[in-house]
Amino acid sequence: LYSRTRRALEVTQLLYDTSRRMSTAMSVEAVVAAYLEEVAARGPYVCTVLVDELDESGQRAETIVRGFWSAATGSSLATRRYPYRRDPLDEWLDAGEMITMSDVHSDPRASENLRAIQRRDGRPALAFIPLMVGSFRNGLVVLSYPEVYDWPEAELEPYRAAAALMAAAIASRQREVQVAEQRRQVAVLEERRRLARELHDSVTQSLFSMSLLAQVLPELWEVDRSEATSALAQIRDLTRGALAEMRALLFELRPAALGEQDLASALREHAATFERRTGIAVSVAIEGGGELPAPVEQALFRIAQEALANVARHAHARHVRVELKLGGTSRLEIADDGHGFDVAAVGPERLGLVSMRERAATIGARLQVRSASGEGTRISVEWPDTNGVTQ
Repeated sequence: LYSRTRRALEVTQLLYDTSRRMSTAMSVEAVVAAYLEEVAARGPYVCTVLVDELDESGQRAETIVRGFWSAATGSSLATRRYPYRRDPLDEWLDAGEMITMSDVHSDPRASENLRAIQRRDGRPALAFIPLMVGSFRNGLVVLSYPEVYDWPEAELEPYRAAAALMAAAIASRQREVQVAEQRRQVAVLEERRRLARELHDSVTQSLFSMSLLAQVLPELWEVDRSEATSALAQIRDLTRGALAEMRALLFELRPAALGEQDLASALREHAATFERRTGIAVSVAIEGGGELPAPVEQALFRIAQEALANVARHAHARHVRVELKLGGTSRLEIADDGHGFDVAAVGPERLGLVSMRERAATIGARLQVRSASGEGTRISVEWPDTNGVTQ
């Protein structure tokens, strides 16, 4: 009785430690690592974690080896991918049943391919634990042993219980990735729509004006060459303006400066382009130095782009101030002297604030919007460099 009670307490503690670690894991890899290090490493069995990947129709497309543990090598993570091939064992595994084989070479359920693999690896005893989320299997834990072995139910129970935790955690991380990808696609679509509007409002209008001038130019040349020369000058100016607008839009589509220089330089370049396009004065102040991680720089730059686009469309401002502070908690602030607005009364989606907040959230930053009618608008983003990666 004492030994059973002690064993139950040990299993409870194991599951508690595993659950706590998985709950804070930020990726599928971290979830698998928690299982290998907290569960597999405490037993004598070689352990392999497989995760299924689905195609667009929801069918299994690939089986990915996510992790491996053995007493000889310890734990290791991997992403080895194999095309999914249905196995006779899948019928039981998909139903959530654990399968044990004391000797794969004599078990009639084993396929010839499975026997060949275990003959090569020298581990004839196998246990398959399905990773179930409700009635759906999203992976598999495979335990193996180098001798013919009758698997004790009591020894497998911790593996099964922890596998249930792992299955739920993996499904949760996969959903988070899917949601993030959907949000990214929505953000891309909104960005395309915004650029299409700007293209229509700027370049298309310039091209239309050039077309009208070009149509009347031959007749005007016959009547009044001075006016025709003036029209040619207008076409030249419109062409230059359209080229400048196109360059600015291309820069917004792909800010190459971020691949060639740091965020501070890219902000200065974009501010200068914005000032030429809109006539709104922009001052840029940079404090501190160093480079942020590429995803952080990209997100901050896009937020600055969207904030300045809002100024041009809505603020009726005469001046904008862009400030960037690097080091420790990095801070980006865009402030204008425009009309401002009531933050509580205006839906955030109307001013593109949703996409800015989502960009900030993807890098773990905090975005604040301060504004009031007649007092301008101030947008600030703070990114805490908790790992000291600013260089």
